[in-house]
Amino acid sequence: MFVSVSWLFLNLVHTLAFGSMFYSLNVLQPKTRAYFIGDRQYEDFMAGLAQGARTKMFAAFALMGASGAVMAVLHWRDSWLWLTLLGVKVALFLAALGVFCVVTFRYWPLRVFATDDELPMHHARFKRVGWTMQTLIGLNMAMGIIAHAV
Repeated sequence: MFVSVSWLFLNLVHTLAFGSMFYSLNVLQPKTRAYFIGDRQYEDFMAGLAQGARTKMFAAFALMGASGAVMAVLHWRDSWLWLTLLGVKVALFLAALGVFCVVTFRYWPLRVFATDDELPMHHARFKRVGWTMQTLIGLNMAMGIIAHAV
């Protein structure tokens, strides 16, 4: 009973960390845009909304990594297929974390200090990067589901 409850809890934590990113990129940001007339007002609002988000995102990544590591240890298998899937899962996770680091330390400051003419380019970049991160993390979760099934 303990293993199944702890497994459920770990999966819930793992999934919610991804869900929060998905919600922000696909629901919150697009709907918020409709309430502002110009790009500058939207940017000012997003900068206020993003205040402190870097720490929360790193915490979400830490939570996903820690919960994933515990789940891997709890259900360790010595098959080459399982170990390969785990390796792919770790690589996808690290790639998503790397993309986030580039976004938060490079792209975000460029966006904050962008001129009005540069904002559309930054919006398009953030949309692409957001989809890239979601794809990497979604594939990461798919590898976990497949690894659990083998």
